[in-house]
Amino acid sequence: MTTTETTVSNPAPPSAAPVNRDELPENRLRPRAFRRSDAIDLVGAAVGSFCLTWLIYERLTPLSGLLGFCVSWYAMFLTTAWFIARERLGRVQARDRLVGIVVATVGLGMLIPLGLIVGYTIARGYHALRPQFFVQDQSHVGPLSPATQGGGSAAITGSLEMVGIATLLSVPLGVATAVFLSEVGGRLARPVRTIVDAMSAIPSIVAGLFIYAAFIIALHQTQTGFAAALALAVLMLPTVTRTAEVVLRLVPGGLREASLALGGGDYRTFRRVVLPTARSGRYASGVSSRTSSAV
Repeated sequence: MTTTETTVSNPAPPSAAPVNRDELPENRLRPRAFRRSDAIDLVGAAVGSFCLTWLIYERLTPLSGLLGFCVSWYAMFLTTAWFIARERLGRVQARDRLVGIVVATVGLGMLIPLGLIVGYTIARGYHALRPQFFVQDQSHVGPLSPATQGGGSAAITGSLEMVGIATLLSVPLGVATAVFLSEVGGRLARPVRTIVDAMSAIPSIVAGLFIYAAFIIALHQTQTGFAAALALAVLMLPTVTRTAEVVLRLVPGGLREASLALGGGDYRTFRRVVLPTARSGRYASGVSSRTSSAV
């Protein structure tokens, strides 16, 4: 009896399935993430750069001075921090870390003088801040009077009056200018917009000098709060105009076209359609939310 031997060959390995890149774990770069290891690296870079700068600046060279030492230490700290971040995280995040350090130190350098000014003002004036400060004025206060005598009620009231008058002058004129730029247009729209843009960059001292020359000197008026309110109105007018124009431009043109198609004139379209829509802001917010969701 012959037995037939069958040889079972090993099946061929299945072909490797194509790798879907979307299913792979993502190793995202997170430049803004700040971990404990990053803090340790910065502290080590600060300490190491301080020691190296002290050795070179104070011992190996004839240089001296606090300012030069601080500048050299900062440059050495940036270099050390960049090398450490490059070895641990790579060139891209090392560059981001370097820029972040520079921006943080610049911001801290701007906050320190501001904090000193605010702290000095509070330290010198907090003992004089009492309830009578808001109800009394400086009419019975002399140059040798203590700081606890008198108050700032006149300054507070005058500031509120000047801001109120400037608002009453600038808001109607600014809204009317925005309506002209957005709804009327014409040949004068471009020069008016150019003037409004130029007024947006006017410093406050220039506005004050303009009112002083055009109102006080030319019309022989005294220096009053009304003149100061005019200067504030000059500063507020371009801001109100640009803001109102942007809000009016948020109203879709389809609403205007529908009103005109139904027989409404330009004035009625603005008064009945454009102005209520821009005033509430509901349609503009709905359009922006739908646009963001679609994107």
